[in-house]
Amino acid sequence: MPAPKISRNNKAAVYCVLGATGTGKTSWVMSQLVKNKPRRLLIWDTKGEFAGEGYAMPVPDLFTLTDQIRKAGKAGGFRLAYRGRGDDKQLRAQFDFFCTVAWHTKRLTLVAEELADVTQPQHACAGWRRITSQGRTEGLTIYGLSQRPASIDKHFFSNASFVRSSRLNFEGDIKVVSNVLRMPVENLTGYEWISRDMVTGAITQGK
Repeated sequence: MPAPKISRNNKAAVYCVLGATGTGKTSWVMSQLVKNKPRRLLIWDTKGEFAGEGYAMPVPDLFTLTDQIRKAGKAGGFRLAYRGRGDDKQLRAQFDFFCTVAWHTKRLTLVAEELADVTQPQHACAGWRRITSQGRTEGLTIYGLSQRPASIDKHFFSNASFVRSSRLNFEGDIKVVSNVLRMPVENLTGYEWISRDMVTGAITQGK
């Protein structure tokens, strides 16, 4: 897939992917990467699964990540995965830098695994807020994943163009996602999922 353009006419592409562990969030995002084949891809690879399964090249640190992007140039392709390390404060600082790099690089797809590690309900780092609220014009496609929707930032929900949820186990998470989807999700079991296109309102369900 060619790199997207920088334009105010771009459609919003912010995908919110939710569900308890083992319900298929990562597999669904991987299927989207196979389908869309982005040439320019950055992955916040919390568990190292994307790099481990060959979706992107792992980089040992953020310096190497920025160096690889610089070498690719404005038109070149790259598929890079970084696995954050350290305590909560260090992870959030790294994530902020990671998102800021994406903002300045532009025209790419970004995947962020387990947002509850790096955002909070009432707070998200400046880099993440910027790409989710303003990334459309910069040619950014964003996939954000979480097992704990009640623990992630509300800015992301407010700017999502597509929300997909599978089974949730905690009542607080169920309430948050039911509110976002504007329909109940407490009856989802096993590998069932439901999604809403927030632009058109179209609802899809499956298993």
